[in-house]
Amino acid sequence: MRRFKRLMLGLAVVALPVALVAAPASADHVIPGPPTTTLNVQPVGVHGNPTCSDVTDADDFLFEFKLEPVVSGTFPLSFDGLSGSVTTDVYNTPDGQAFDFSFTGDFVAATVVVKGGPNANLYDYIAASFAPGAQADTFLHAPVNPSNDRFFGLSHISFCVAEAGAELEITKTAVEDTITVGDHAAFDITVTSLGPAVAQNVTIDDTLPNSVLDWEIVSEDIPGACSITMGNTLHCDIGNLAPSNSFSVSVRTTEPIALGSERCGETLDNTAFANADNADEVSDDASIDVICGAIEVNKFTKVPGNGDQPLAGAGFTLFDNGTAIDPPGEVTTGADGIACFDGLPVNTEFRLSETTVPDGYTGAADQQVTSSAANADCDGVGTPTTVDVENIPLTDFTGTLTAQVPGATESTIVCVDEEGNPIGDSGPFGDPATVEITDLEPGTYNCTLVIDP
Repeated sequence: MRRFKRLMLGLAVVALPVALVAAPASADHVIPGPPTTTLNVQPVGVHGNPTCSDVTDADDFLFEFKLEPVVSGTFPLSFDGLSGSVTTDVYNTPDGQAFDFSFTGDFVAATVVVKGGPNANLYDYIAASFAPGAQADTFLHAPVNPSNDRFFGLSHISFCVAEAGAELEITKTAVEDTITVGDHAAFDITVTSLGPAVAQNVTIDDTLPNSVLDWEIVSEDIPGACSITMGNTLHCDIGNLAPSNSFSVSVRTTEPIALGSERCGETLDNTAFANADNADEVSDDASIDVICGAIEVNKFTKVPGNGDQPLAGAGFTLFDNGTAIDPPGEVTTGADGIACFDGLPVNTEFRLSETTVPDGYTGAADQQVTSSAANADCDGVGTPTTVDVENIPLTDFTGTLTAQVPGATESTIVCVDEEGNPIGDSGPFGDPATVEITDLEPGTYNCTLVIDP
């Protein structure tokens, strides 16, 4: 604790042989009067001719400043390397003389004693929960004169002056509070000095979410003030911040959220802290939701008498501008006929291609499909975009013409589809005449048999 000393303005202050103590208004007929108007601090009447140091614990203030006579003005203050000023504004009211005060710089009022008439009023800001003191207040006055119900005139004011603390405010915000595949996670952090004193040796500390990629500093108001260690531990040495001044730093992941990322569906949530030598720690948290899209392929085939049935063994690949998406690469349907792609950017169009076709079935045509807009994955979260794909069984055809008398005839078999397009081979000629046609899809086919033309 800094050593106490007393500052005086005007007449010299004579210390009383015994410290006076506060007395309730009802004792000795001291009538304190109404509270202050800004901070609503109720004065307590004290008997005699005290100054604030007579009624204030020495551990609660640095020095006493006494104003006598009481006048309006601004008065410079300094103590042990600290500096500031106090301004008084004296004015008349219908109830008598009153004044306002305000401090600047490194000081606040712990207590104020206002002398007028035979007694004085004590304004105890520490007792009123304004520790270490008040920077400003309005409508302070001497006790009430019972003969006219007006305040006694102001004889002297004494301020017991304490060192003003600093107050910090920190805000942490997500650059985007929802991101998807291809985006960076990024935060902006700002600490502001709210005064009244200069915040000394201000720091920021933030253990950034380590379930994603490493982090990097994008910008900082003081070059070199911040560093990131261990990939995600942010620390900033800012130095002193004068009242109303701020410092900001922006950070982001070194890489964007990747395709197939395990971070899909996570909330990146953590807290930044700010400290100063003469201020309490403050904190603020922010969060980022990582959302991803998904596409589910339902593969089926028609089975006579059993309707649609799932088809296993079909492999599908997603393409973006002609490039296969990897991960996940090709995904193969299981016994349930499902192939699912997740970890995709949301609401994004891809080309779906069946790149492995099960034996005995047609391959599905390529189609454009858009990933889900809401957060979804292949593990039951959300609702993926669903694509139904049917595979049709293929049929092989073999036709043979054989003369009953070996070598007696020459024959051909010619087959066409519904549009009249030839399929298979129009020969061979000879005996026997045989044609084999494979991979026929369901439809109507016509075959013409020509025997010994």
